[in-house]
Amino acid sequence: MVVVQPMRPDGGTYQSSLVLPAASAVAVPEGASLEEAATLSMNALTAVEALDLLDLPRGATLLVTGGAGWLATLAMPLARERGLRVIADARPDEHDAVLGHGADEVVERGDGLVDGVRERAPDGVDGVLDAALVGPAVFGAVRDGGGWAVVRGQDDPTERGIVRHPVWVRDRLEDTAALEHVRDLASAGVLPMTVAGRYPAARAADAHRRQEAGGVRGRLVLTF
Repeated sequence: MVVVQPMRPDGGTYQSSLVLPAASAVAVPEGASLEEAATLSMNALTAVEALDLLDLPRGATLLVTGGAGWLATLAMPLARERGLRVIADARPDEHDAVLGHGADEVVERGDGLVDGVRERAPDGVDGVLDAALVGPAVFGAVRDGGGWAVVRGQDDPTERGIVRHPVWVRDRLEDTAALEHVRDLASAGVLPMTVAGRYPAARAADAHRRQEAGGVRGRLVLTF
């Protein structure tokens, strides 16, 4: 199981073989296929980095946006492992799945998000992992001085002392200990490994079109 910076001069993982630092590779989770293991590393390390930056104490409340997406699906059990209370947003038909992935409570996504969160956390959540890129519209759900972990470099100004935490997974690409921890949690069944579809490398464009269409639950994998 490896993780690679896709913008590096030698290219990312769209190739049958590659050279990378030993620190960026660990054994696959116990009983997992290579395709299943491939679903984990990038998104799980992104979630780890976001949670580390937010640095919330046990018992704190975390909002995860995009609750049915793959980043959120991995972030929620990682947050629960740290003793956090997790609120996530989702469509009505996704509520059961999101609860099954580790959310303590689920609110409606969209315009009612802030009101739904405030009903469950009247003082506001302590932090938000904004996997759905909601942006400043989520600030109303966050307490004064809370944290906002952003995964696509959003640089919007905040309010009420909310602290913006830019998440760059590239900072963790050689964090062997984090990779091993993610691997061990997957081996124990704490983290899912969901292959939403397999595509031969020659059909990479088809995989991108499916991803861009939305609604993918899990990860699409290229095979060589």
